[in-house]
Amino acid sequence: MQNTDSFFTNYAPSFESKDSTDYSEIIASIRAYARLNGQSAILIDFDRHEPIFVTDNLIYVDESQAGDRKRASANPYWSLVTDEVLQVLVTMRQNYFKLREVLTADEYCSHICIVDYPITIRNREFFINSRYTPIVTGKNGETKLGLYCILPSNKKEISSVVIVPSGKRWRYDFSINDFQEFSLIKKLTIAERAVLQRAKMGMSNEEIAKALDLTLSTIKSHKMHIFKKLCVESIAEALVVVGNYNLM
Repeated sequence: MQNTDSFFTNYAPSFESKDSTDYSEIIASIRAYARLNGQSAILIDFDRHEPIFVTDNLIYVDESQAGDRKRASANPYWSLVTDEVLQVLVTMRQNYFKLREVLTADEYCSHICIVDYPITIRNREFFINSRYTPIVTGKNGETKLGLYCILPSNKKEISSVVIVPSGKRWRYDFSINDFQEFSLIKKLTIAERAVLQRAKMGMSNEEIAKALDLTLSTIKSHKMHIFKKLCVESIAEALVVVGNYNLM
């Protein structure tokens, strides 16, 4: 089996002993966050390219069997991708490292890298939405600790987006195998965000109209504008786009 440990390292020498480093407060915070949001979380020590905390339940991974694991990896989800998908992820990650060169130190320390990709369990394909951010960085900007949060994804193709707090975004372009900066020019209005927030709660158009003291036709009009702006055809797709690009 191919070993992918080299993809979860900062390529810098570690001068701290793992035994002398107390990560208990960080782990407690991540445990609480995962408990509240129902997400799977993996905290990886990039000095030793190994996980130091994994939530008790891992979406999809818990359903896998020994025969599903194709390789060893610090990230258990990378153990469940096909060789073809792995090559795509490896190429994408190599270009992600090049993108780091254009980020400022503050941007890098607080950026989010979102990747949707398929894993295979018992010959069935499941897409996951993997979100990564650095937790602790070293003096030279190298990652010490990094956090992955995983959710099910309704996407049907591999994609990746990098977002920084200023709002700048880069999307991976497979035609050139590189990240390209982009922007969503048409931003959602306060009213449109309010409609989406209530739709996310499972409210019907009638319930949203009552909650916002608007007419049913106005709610439908807001939804049509949302679909047009985000280039989607349903509320479910709109919520995915909004979540991936931090538009709420």
